[in-house]
Amino acid sequence: MTEPARGPSYSLALSATEALLGEPLEGELALETAEALAEAATFEHSSLAIELARPRAAEAAEGEPEPEPEPARWYPNCGQLSIDGPDGHQLITYGSAGGYEALEAGARRTRRLDLGRGFPVEVLDVGEFALAYTLEPDGAMIRVGPVRFRVFSGPGAVPLLIDRLESADLSTRCRAASLLHRLTARATGFDPEAPAGERELAVAAWRRWWAAEGRHLGWRFDADRATFAPPAAASAAGPPAAAGAAAAARGRSLGGVVQGRSRIPPIERLKLWKALEACIEDPRHAEFPALEPAGPEAFLEADGRTLDLLCRALLRLAEAVEARPEGLVDEAERIVRTVGRVPDPALAAPLGALELALPRTGEWRGVTLATAAVLDFIDPARVPVTVARATGP
Repeated sequence: MTEPARGPSYSLALSATEALLGEPLEGELALETAEALAEAATFEHSSLAIELARPRAAEAAEGEPEPEPEPARWYPNCGQLSIDGPDGHQLITYGSAGGYEALEAGARRTRRLDLGRGFPVEVLDVGEFALAYTLEPDGAMIRVGPVRFRVFSGPGAVPLLIDRLESADLSTRCRAASLLHRLTARATGFDPEAPAGERELAVAAWRRWWAAEGRHLGWRFDADRATFAPPAAASAAGPPAAAGAAAAARGRSLGGVVQGRSRIPPIERLKLWKALEACIEDPRHAEFPALEPAGPEAFLEADGRTLDLLCRALLRLAEAVEARPEGLVDEAERIVRTVGRVPDPALAAPLGALELALPRTGEWRGVTLATAAVLDFIDPARVPVTVARATGP
């Protein structure tokens, strides 16, 4: 009696099981067969689905355990078509026929997939991931994995994320820009939707800053974004991105650079208070002083009165822009630039109100980008990242 031919053996491997935030990651799908097969499902089959999950922590939580979150899925052999029909807007996923091949004994087939292409936002995060894939030829379920990997963060993530600003994928560019704002507190206003030439200039500016200044700043591995210290203390933290072991340093939290921050000089503070009071009275006649801290990339610390006036001025400006935006571009640009110099979480809500009021026109594009960049830093909810547990290395 002849035994039926056994099916192919499917497997999954990763280019790395530990990676730095922004580092490219690939999964290699493989199938092998010890015997000749008249027909085997390959990785061109339309049912191929790649799954990326965030595993629940192994530590048992008190009470009922939380269910595993639903994984993100990518169908690399399918396209999507958006149509408006009688039942409303629909997104249809479609695939082509095929994906079967006759295999000789000892045959091996592989396919490498860039995870950043299928999961442009999900993989730009820290923490543990689980990768798997499924095939459903003729209704039979083949599941392979999961294979786990972990993404860390550290100073070396900054140049990797700058590289991601050059991605052909818009979602990747948006996510990378938001993470850079959060890691560095720099509100550069990079436009992910700008023409390629404009984006190249902005990326070059990011690289110049990192090479000349950013890599010499300190780094807080236990933080969830950039932090501040007096200029001398920030400088004394040393260059964490220098060659050697420091360059490879990484942590489980997002972390961020340590920027220098000094107090607003008394005279400049009085000028700013006067300008803010004028803005609250009439935003169209406010003139904000240029806040110039010690160093082009240093920041300023605002006291309670300054923060209160900034909140009120932002809300007043939002009302004025929503009612009649004409003639307010310069005023909005100046106050957003001021907030960028004194970034504080207390300003997140009023600055968010201004963002909602801004017109979506070319004239206001610069203000819109700068506002979003500041919010990326002062409002953690804007750039969700996984928070590392306090225990463990």
